[in-house]
Amino acid sequence: ADRIYSSMQSKRVRQKKMKNMTKTVMNEKQLAEKIVELVGGEGNIVSVRHCATRLRIVVSDKDKIETDAVEALDRVKGSFFNSGQYQIILGTGLVNRVYDEVIKITGGAESGEKKETVVYGNRFQRAIRMFSDVFVPILVLRIP
Repeated sequence: ADRIYSSMQSKRVRQKKMKNMTKTVMNEKQLAEKIVELVGGEGNIVSVRHCATRLRIVVSDKDKIETDAVEALDRVKGSFFNSGQYQIILGTGLVNRVYDEVIKITGGAESGEKKETVVYGNRFQRAIRMFSDVFVPILVLRIP
């Protein structure tokens, strides 16, 4: 009986320790600061935009992005680089607040006026990307 009690007690102690070891939740400002740092800093950011769930960052040098570190951040659900944009999945609502903080940090990189625009792909590829950005979300809504 003592063995069972001891085992149950040590399990509870381990569970309490695990709860104490969990990450502290970052607020939106801290998360934005860390994201800017991990994508290569303000100097690497050309422009920032967002959609309903993703923060979309156009960068000068994609090799400066620390993808694993970004994905390890608390509240980040995933990330990927597509069509010249580094997209960080944050979720509905949170993306708006983080975007506002990133804009405050970068001084308004949402317009792309800060630097020359980086163009990825030829005209045909950019046209296809534009059509896919417009129609894929519509098609997803139509699929039952």
